[in-house]
Formats: sequence, C-alpha cells, structure tokens
Amino acid sequence: MDQAIALLGRRQLQRWLQLLIYANNLSDGNAPNPLMQLAAARGRQMELLSAEIDPPPGLPELTDNAFMTGLFSLLDILINMPMSEILAELPLHSEVEDALSSPDDDGILGQLLSGVIAGESGDYAKAASIFSCLGISAAAHAKSQVAALYWACRINIENAG
Repeated sequence: MDQAIALLGRRQLQRWLQLLIYANNLSDGNAPNPLMQLAAARGRQMELLSAEIDPPPGLPELTDNAFMTGLFSLLDILINMPMSEILAELPLHSEVEDALSSPDDDGILGQLLSGVIAGESGDYAKAASIFSCLGISAAAHAKSQVAALYWACRINIENAG
C-alpha cells in the first residue's frame, strides 16, 4: 500500500478506490447500477465544472473535493442510510459535508451540486442561473455534461470487458 501511495499519490489513490467501490458490482457479470453510473457522472461533471472556477482560499483542492461531492451525492440512496449518518463516518472537508448535507446552501460545492442536479432534471434555467453566478457558461455546462456521461459510460465498458 505504501508503494501505491508513493507512486500514485494519496489523492489519486483515493479517487481510484472510490471508483473501484462503485464499479465493483460489474466484477461478476452484474449489470451496472444506473445510480452508481449517475453518481460517477456527477462526480466527473462537478470536477470538470470546478476547473472553470477560481478556487476560494478556504477550499484547497477544489477539483478533488468537487469530484468527491458528486460521487458521494447519491450514497444515501445507494446504501439506504441517512446522509447525516454517512457523513458522521467519513473524514471529509467541511465544504464537502455542507454540500452533501444541504446542497442549496451558498458554498461553492453546494452550488455546483445544485446546478448539476438542476441540469440532470431538465431545469436548465435554474442550472444556468446557478452556473452564471459561478462564472460558468452554458456552453461549459453542456460540454461538461456530455463529457461526464461519456466518461461514466466508459467506466462500465472498461470494467465489463
């Protein structure tokens, strides 16, 4: 494990472990869980969108935290456990916890999550409004959405083969 951390770095290793947990259900020929695929796409989309934002001083590693927020955003549904109980067990940055507890709050990650959810549900006016406040264009939102969905589909294809 120490060699893996040295080679990949702690953040990259954490990211791969998170993806492996979500992709694990494919190992025995099981069909991919659509919620897991959506969570992976959310994580990737939030990561891509966060690259459009100047990170605030209190939130280091914005793209990593954005990815984790999106990835964990459906965890309560996936494991049928209240988000508050899940968050009590995970050592997450406070902004990630805030976004997962209450995405409609004013934090950057909560705003990103709310915008992504609005885009997923077809409420493009709300998504555009949220992203506009963050300095993210409609074109960047659309591009990130397509790229994230493609990326999430590739996880399933690469792990199924």
